[in-house]
Amino acid sequence: MGTRFVIIAAPRTGSNWLCARLRAQPDVWCHGEVFHPGKVWIRTPSEYDPFGDAYQAELRAIRDIDRVEFLNRIFGLSFGRSHAGFKIFEGHGDREAFKLAKDQSLAKVILSRNNFLAVYASRLVALQTRAYSAEQMLRVERPPVFFSKEEFSKYRSANAGFYSRILSRLDQTEQPYFGIRYDQVGTVQGIAALLKYLGARTDVMPDSTPDVRGSSDILSRFSNPEVAEAYLREHGLMHWAYEGDVSL
Repeated sequence: MGTRFVIIAAPRTGSNWLCARLRAQPDVWCHGEVFHPGKVWIRTPSEYDPFGDAYQAELRAIRDIDRVEFLNRIFGLSFGRSHAGFKIFEGHGDREAFKLAKDQSLAKVILSRNNFLAVYASRLVALQTRAYSAEQMLRVERPPVFFSKEEFSKYRSANAGFYSRILSRLDQTEQPYFGIRYDQVGTVQGIAALLKYLGARTDVMPDSTPDVRGSSDILSRFSNPEVAEAYLREHGLMHWAYEGDVSL
């Protein structure tokens, strides 16, 4: 088998989009949140989980008692592709993201989104609508959400802390990693560079044009945009008021 990799990210940073773009390559497969507490989110060429409840229960049982065997099972579900991976968020498993960061057998991909106001708005919309993927978002109305200065500050600090700790683990173990931003996921250059890092083919590339599903005016996503704008002005973050290609 080729490269085994893990995408380490915070929620609402474009991880579904990145996984989908990787699966569009001829020799890469990427699963979802396989360490999610409620379900092992495996991806197949047709749907997430065609194996049924019994197989889910088996995977969760193996995950709880033998993570090495569990990872072998996940990477084995590569459907003929030579490179395979999955994504993970903080809070999955028993600090699993940090354990994986120390695992030198895995290539590390660190996905981030610079516009944290967009991350926060996307999180609130997802929690309110229970729609977490771009496909689900197309089927629901997205009412404005409430901006809380206190909540935003805490969430922003926690997010920054997560990335800082992950990068510290990688530095301590002298491991290389590939960093990719949300705004690079929709570009040929961004995906080509990631594929090169993984040792995958770069001669067949998917459409680089993202499916824009949200307003680039991030402030318009809030029911109290004047409060959000005042916060941005106070902290010198007005560049977060807008974001280019918005799909999540």
